Amino acid sequence: RTELDLRTGTCISHAVVKGLENCCIEHPHVHPAYYSSAHPDPDSATTLSPPAPSPPRLVHMSLGDCIRGCTSPPQGYLTVNVETGETQKYFLGVRCFAEEPVLVPAPSRAPPGPM
Repeated sequence: RTELDLRTGTCISHAVVKGLENCCIEHPHVHPAYYSSAHPDPDSATTLSPPAPSPPRLVHMSLGDCIRGCTSPPQGYLTVNVETGETQKYFLGVRCFAEEPVLVPAPSRAPPGPM
């Protein structure tokens, strides 16, 4: 997880999510509603329009092996709840490979639930 100060362009923190230190992951995605949302202007008392939604709670990504020093093609999916640190891993099976996750919001739901 990386936190940036957009005013100064500096990295505040950069750390691997606890429990995933040995996992080979790629293509992290959040709900599309968060892709280009407006954020408060740090140099102004007003915010940009429209107001920014709360930060995304779930991050979805493709998952390879979780063995230290071993990489593989993506063989499953991983969902991380950034508020609680809870993770959900789903492996597809032997000789099955995963593509990067694509999140398609349902018109009546936001943000999406677990995969």
